[in-house]
Amino acid sequence: VFHDFSIENFDVMKWIDYNVSFFESMGLTPNRMGVTAPEITSKSTVTFKGGLKQLERINLKTLQGVSLFANPSFDEKDNWEAICTTLLSLSLNAKSNTYVLCVDEQVMPFKKNLINKITIELLDFFKPHYGYGYERLFKLGPIWYPYGTIQGLEWGDKEEDAITKWLDEYYMSDGKYKSGDLRDIYPMNFLSRAHEKLKIDNQPFFDWIKADSKRGSLTELKESLWAWWVEPDNISYVREVLRPLGWMLAV
Repeated sequence: VFHDFSIENFDVMKWIDYNVSFFESMGLTPNRMGVTAPEITSKSTVTFKGGLKQLERINLKTLQGVSLFANPSFDEKDNWEAICTTLLSLSLNAKSNTYVLCVDEQVMPFKKNLINKITIELLDFFKPHYGYGYERLFKLGPIWYPYGTIQGLEWGDKEEDAITKWLDEYYMSDGKYKSGDLRDIYPMNFLSRAHEKLKIDNQPFFDWIKADSKRGSLTELKESLWAWWVEPDNISYVREVLRPLGWMLAV
């Protein structure tokens, strides 16, 4: 997931070509597409070829969203059963832009070196100020989780509040999110220059991470973006250390 990025020089068709190649590298073919723009009245997905035709008919500067799906067996009533999905939602406010890539672990495992490589490739299209990577059961809506959408949780589950907080703080016009904030601590966290400037007890945040392996590992993927990987067993520890600092908006 990428958040908080500008699309000033975004080439949507080149990005779609990249996604087609990415899908094909896993033996998949995108067969559904969604296009959101003022000129498109239907909210339903269409065939991949139909989506390309829609893009040809609109002013790409007005584009509000694009989604690609690889559905092994498509059903009009159940068209989210995709094993590979990529979603891009755009706003006039760059800080509420979101990009999501969701892949079934049976197709692509959640491995550090592999995820880092794909992220570096995607940085040719996006320059996010924040993001994260995670694993989530399909019934819990991994595709929609980044948008603050609750899915599959039991009534009263404490995670509902955390998900709603993110919706309020990142997507709402009166939200508190600013570059340098975190949603929570994840196995993979994308950090930018804004995070580099943070301090813990007068110690630079990145130095604090590097001082103890329990705090994870930091790798610069490309200029101004780092991958901060935290072992699952250490996430609670890191979260509790950072919680009082007010950087995490959805805990």
